[in-house]
Amino acid sequence: MSLLLEKKKKTYRLRMIEAFDKGSFICPHCHREMDLVEVWHADYGFIYHYMENMESIKTMRRINLEQKQRAG
Repeated sequence: MSLLLEKKKKTYRLRMIEAFDKGSFICPHCHREMDLVEVWHADYGFIYHYMENMESIKTMRRINLEQKQRAG
């Protein structure tokens, strides 16, 4: 039951459409639609990665966080 009540996380593309009424990036060279692969923040690390639900990405993030915490 709690799974039904939980809000589904919005995708980056959906957030762009809601904010700017435009949902895609167009390559200035070939004019094809581009996909967002990742968003990186200097303090927070990966904010978004297209493979974020994959176990290998979760493991990599955990290792990076542990290394950052050890470094202070």
